[in-house]
Amino acid sequence: MARHGLILAALCVCAAPTRAAMTCSTIPVVASTIRAQGLTELQADLLLQCTGGTPTPSGSALPAYQVLVVSNTAITSRQVPVPPPTTGEVNSPPPSTLQWNDALLLIDDPPPAAQVPCVPAGTAATCPAVAGASGQPNVFQGAQLQANAIVFQGVPIDAPGAGNTRTMRITNVRADATQIPVKPLPLEVQLTVQIFDSKGNALAVSNPTQVTGVPQPDFTFALRTVNDGAVAAANPALIVTPSMIPTGNAGGASSSVAFNVKFTEGYAGAFRRRNAGTSGSDPLFLASQAVPGAAFNTESGFFNSGFPETNNLNTAGLADCGTRLMVQFTDIPNNVFLWVSARDVSAGTSGYDALNPHAMLIYTDANGAGPFSQNHPAYGEFSQFQPFGNSVTLAWEVVAGDPTQIESISFTIELVGPNGVPDTGTAYAQATLAPVYPGVPVSNGSNTPEVQPVPSFEANPAVPAPAFSLVSSLAVSSVTALSAASYTPVMAPGSLGALFGTTLSSVTLTSTAPVPQLGGIAVNVTDNTGKQLPATLSLVSPSQINLLLDPGTAPGVALIGVTSVGQTIATGTVMIDTVAPGLFTADWSGAGLPAGTVEYSDASGHVISSASLAEYDPKLGWQAVPVNVTNGLAVLSLYGTGIRGRSSLSNVNLTVGGKPVAVNFAGAAGQAQGLDLVTAGPLPAALEGSGKAPVVLTVDGVTANQLSIQIQ
Repeated sequence: MARHGLILAALCVCAAPTRAAMTCSTIPVVASTIRAQGLTELQADLLLQCTGGTPTPSGSALPAYQVLVVSNTAITSRQVPVPPPTTGEVNSPPPSTLQWNDALLLIDDPPPAAQVPCVPAGTAATCPAVAGASGQPNVFQGAQLQANAIVFQGVPIDAPGAGNTRTMRITNVRADATQIPVKPLPLEVQLTVQIFDSKGNALAVSNPTQVTGVPQPDFTFALRTVNDGAVAAANPALIVTPSMIPTGNAGGASSSVAFNVKFTEGYAGAFRRRNAGTSGSDPLFLASQAVPGAAFNTESGFFNSGFPETNNLNTAGLADCGTRLMVQFTDIPNNVFLWVSARDVSAGTSGYDALNPHAMLIYTDANGAGPFSQNHPAYGEFSQFQPFGNSVTLAWEVVAGDPTQIESISFTIELVGPNGVPDTGTAYAQATLAPVYPGVPVSNGSNTPEVQPVPSFEANPAVPAPAFSLVSSLAVSSVTALSAASYTPVMAPGSLGALFGTTLSSVTLTSTAPVPQLGGIAVNVTDNTGKQLPATLSLVSPSQINLLLDPGTAPGVALIGVTSVGQTIATGTVMIDTVAPGLFTADWSGAGLPAGTVEYSDASGHVISSASLAEYDPKLGWQAVPVNVTNGLAVLSLYGTGIRGRSSLSNVNLTVGGKPVAVNFAGAAGQAQGLDLVTAGPLPAALEGSGKAPVVLTVDGVTANQLSIQIQ
C-alpha cells in the first residue's frame, strides 16, 4: 500500500511567542488501537489542560483563539457536504473556503445537558462570547484546513487565572491508517496541537504531540466446513458433483452442500456496531453518545442528537454504519445459486445468541456502502442470491459484540441449482471490511462531491481463495471398518461399527437413534451373498462414521460403500462373523477400563449399592474405581456389541484375574440398538487384594478385547 508523508501547515506566519499568561499542556493519552486498512479510524481524544492568565472582566468579549491540529497522516473526519452552487456561481467553493467536519472541541467537558454548540450566524465562522453571560457556547466544530490539518476557528476561551485550570477536549478526529509514513517506525498516528491568539502569537503548549492511534491487523478470513471444521490450505471448503446440488428453493435444506465463511477480529473490538443504541432487535435505533471522554466502543464517536442541524452538528460523530463484513464470490459455475444465512450461525461464532444476532445480512452497493437495509429471507433463515456475471457480493453489518474479546463471526453459504444441472468449475472468495472507499471523490449526480462514508476501508489486497468446486466425479477414498467397541476388523450382524477415513463428510452430525442417512451421507453393505443392505448411522464426520449393521447381514467378507447424496465417495471391506464380541471402554479406546458397573447385593439378592468401574479425573484422566469383593456379593455389568448372536449362554465365559466368574446374562441391552450387555458374578472372594485384574470375555470361542478392573 502507498504511504507518504504530508506537509505540516500553519494558519499564518506567526509572530514570536509572547509572554502568554495562559499556558496549556496536553495530558498523555492511551492510544486507540485502529485498523490497518481503515481510512477513517477514530483517534483517542486530545485533552489539553490550561492554567494561568487573567480572567476576562464580566461583560467583556472573550479573547478568541485558533486551535490547529496537524497529523502525520491524512485527517479524514467526515466533512459536511458543500451545498450545490446557485445560478451564476462557479461549480466549487474557492480554495480559501474551509470545509466543516465532524471534529469537535469541548471546553471544560460539559455534561450532555450543559453542552452548547457554536452555531455561527449567517456566513460567519465564529461565535463571539461575552464573559459572565449565560448560555455561552462550549462546543466548537472543526474545519478542514488541508489534508492533514483541521482548525477550530475563533474559539472564545476565558483564561482560568492563577491556580485554576480550564480543559479543552478535541474529539471525533479520524485519520487514514493506510497513509502513515513507513519511516520512522513504529507505525502510529501522531496528532500535534497548536494554539494561536488573535494576533497570531503561539501559546506555550507542553507535550503538543501525542500518539493517538496504533494500527493492528483488521481481521482474518477463513473458509470453513459447515460445522466450522478447518479446510486445508489452497483447498475449497466444499467439493461436490453437479448431481449433488439440490434443485429446490428451500434454503437451509441440505447441509451436505454447504460451507461457512468466518471473520475473526484482528484485535478485541475491531468489529463494531454503529452506535450505542444499535442492537440485533433494533439495528436502526440511535442513542446520543455525548459523555465527554466515555469509551462507547462503536463506530460512532462523540454524538449529541440534540444539537441543531446547522452544519450537520446533529449528526457530528455519528457513523454511517457499523462495521460491514463483505465477501465477493467470483467464477461461480453456471446455474449455481447461493443460499445465504441472513445472520450469524452458531458454528464458529463467538458467544452465539439465538435471539440476538452479531451481524445481519443487508443490501448495499458494490462497495458495501449505503444505509442499513436489512435482507429479510423469503425462506426460513436463508436468502437466495442469483449470480450476476458469475459473481455475488454479500455484506453483513455488525450489530452486537463484546469489545473486550477477540471474536469470530460465521455465516453459512449453501448451493442450489433451481434451473437444472449446474456446470462444473471452481468459485473463488475474497473478503474485506466495508464500505470500501475508492479513494477519490465520486460524483453523486450533483455538483457536490460524495462524502466518504464512515467507517470506510481500503480493499483487502489478498488473493481470492477457492471457495467451492463442482467436479464431474468425486475421488473415491478407502475406509477402514472396525467394531465400535474393540476396534478389531470383525463385525457381527446387528452390531455397532465405525468407519474411519478422510473427507467422509463436510459436516459433523449425530443422531440419538440410528437413521438411514445423516447430512446426505449413507452407507450400504453388500454381504457375502451379494445382498445389499443399508446400514443406519448415528454419527457422520469428516474422519469417522458410526453405524449399525443390518441384523440380516450374512457372514463372510462384505463390501462397504459410503455415498454422499447418492455419489460414492469411499469404499472398504469388513469381515462379518456370527459373533464378534467387543467390550466398550470408558475412554472409547478399546483398551483399559471397561464401561460398566459393579452392583453389591446381600445374600438374599437385595441390592446394597452400585458404582461405576471407572471415573474421570480432570487432571489424571480415567481412573479405576476399586471393586470390593468382600463387602457383599459383587456382580459386574459390562457393555459391548457383537455378543447377542451367541449359540448359547453356556458358551459365554468370563474370567477376572484368571478366576472364572459365572455369566448370568449375555444379550441385547434393552432398547438400545446394537448395544449388548454381559452380567457376571458374584466375583470370587479369593480375588481380594489382587489389584489390577484382567477381564477376559470369550463368546463361542472368540475372545473379546482384554480389559482390566481394580480389586481392592
